[in-house]
Amino acid sequence: MAAPYRLYLPLLACVTTVYIAGVYEWQAGASTSYYAGPGGQVALRRSGYASGNGLFTLLRDHLNSSSVLVDEAGVVVERAYYLSFGGNRGDPFTDLTTRRFTGQYHERGLPGGEGLSYYGARWYDPQLGRFVSADTIIPDPTYPQTFNRYAYVLNNPLKLIDPSGHIAESFDRMLEDPGAPAVSNVAATAARVRAARDSRSRPSPAPAPAPRVAMGPQPRPAVTGTPAWGAPVQ
Repeated sequence: MAAPYRLYLPLLACVTTVYIAGVYEWQAGASTSYYAGPGGQVALRRSGYASGNGLFTLLRDHLNSSSVLVDEAGVVVERAYYLSFGGNRGDPFTDLTTRRFTGQYHERGLPGGEGLSYYGARWYDPQLGRFVSADTIIPDPTYPQTFNRYAYVLNNPLKLIDPSGHIAESFDRMLEDPGAPAVSNVAATAARVRAARDSRSRPSPAPAPAPRVAMGPQPRPAVTGTPAWGAPVQ
């Protein structure tokens, strides 16, 4: 009896793409140069393509995600909206830029698929909200959440990012110290994980108790010394 289902695998044309340190891409005679600022890419220049050549500015949100693409005339060319873990909400960017969620390189997948994003140490699936391979380090052994080696940013994607593929941190910290390496040593990364965890899980301090007010008759104040008997009454 024949199987009721068949599997179709589309054959994709093989094209060689050259990437240089996240600032330059070349493919079949066309190139894209990226210009970096604090926290990531702020602009790109395309040349040699059939269309969409020129200088474009990348406008980013609070997570460093590429949200708006503006041309040299200041006209909005494209907008992108993201779900919590990076999936597309509405129409995604076209091939004008490969920088997507949290500013990471995004590889378009098979037709009908969203593809994967590259986070330095490993690839991330925005549809699943998980990395596709296990982390090679456990940044903070004192925090059970970090033992889930496939989890993304401690399951707090609305506040944290993971530019290295190893450690969750806030984008604000990257802006404060853009020259700091993403992972300098395990102790430093563990401290940042604890700070990020505490900032979202620390309970609010309890209000100071109100002063107690005594009710009923008040006791007489204590009398010290000896009264002067026989003193004239005023």
